[in-house]
Amino acid sequence: MVRLSHHIFHSFAPIVLLTAYLVTLLAFLAPTPILPSVYLMHVSSPVSAMAVTPGRHYIIGGGARNASRREMVKVVKRGPSVMVPVAVELQIGPLGACYTNVTSGGQECQSPSFTPIFSELYDDLSIPSAVVDTLVTQFPFSPTFLFISICLMFVQLLVIASLAAGMHKPQGNLGFIARKQHRIVRVALIIGGISLLLGLAATGALRVIVGHDVKGAKEIEGVTAEVGSGFAQLWAGYVLQLVVVLLLVAQFFATRPGRRKQPADAVVITPKGKAASVLGEKA
Repeated sequence: MVRLSHHIFHSFAPIVLLTAYLVTLLAFLAPTPILPSVYLMHVSSPVSAMAVTPGRHYIIGGGARNASRREMVKVVKRGPSVMVPVAVELQIGPLGACYTNVTSGGQECQSPSFTPIFSELYDDLSIPSAVVDTLVTQFPFSPTFLFISICLMFVQLLVIASLAAGMHKPQGNLGFIARKQHRIVRVALIIGGISLLLGLAATGALRVIVGHDVKGAKEIEGVTAEVGSGFAQLWAGYVLQLVVVLLLVAQFFATRPGRRKQPADAVVITPKGKAASVLGEKA
């Protein structure tokens, strides 16, 4: 039964942790042009404007005499620029934001940064000050802590994968892993615990900031805001890591070295120098 539980742990834990790592990593890197639907916050502000070039008109050139030749001369109508309201779509993530380019109408993204600054982006997009006042201008340290957490999760994955490989082939080159199983489990447990605490703290801090901004933006007329699916992915990733940490706790106690047993018979030397055999107690 014990061997079966060990086999289940070494086969199940690496897969679960790998899934947690990939889910968390994708949420951390979003939004990207590849994953535009994954973000922490979405804001739509329809109050920006874009200049539209007047259309071109064609007239028959050369007067009535040359009208039969149907020569078309291109003439650009001169007039004031027309301003048309454009809805600016803004998706904010831990490392930056993707937004609507008001000139081309396409999607563009900021360069990734651990401390993204959104205030300059708001100015470039001409977002009204009333909306800007409700939005975050910069994430303090949460993205950095989230990055450290994901790195530690990757290290934990390597440790557990090495442990699983060594336990499946204890007679091979990785046989020393089987002999050091308890210590390796303890290392993986410590790394996973630190990663989990940092990740949950950073995700919780980001959720509080984004939730406050979304609530304020919704109060402005014509502006829509919502919390993105990135938080669901982050929570899901850390829940999966929590499952692995709990499995490591169980494995830690299961692989703990037992107490040494005393011999069944012991010889006691009496004060008179005679040897007496007594029944030893089991530990």
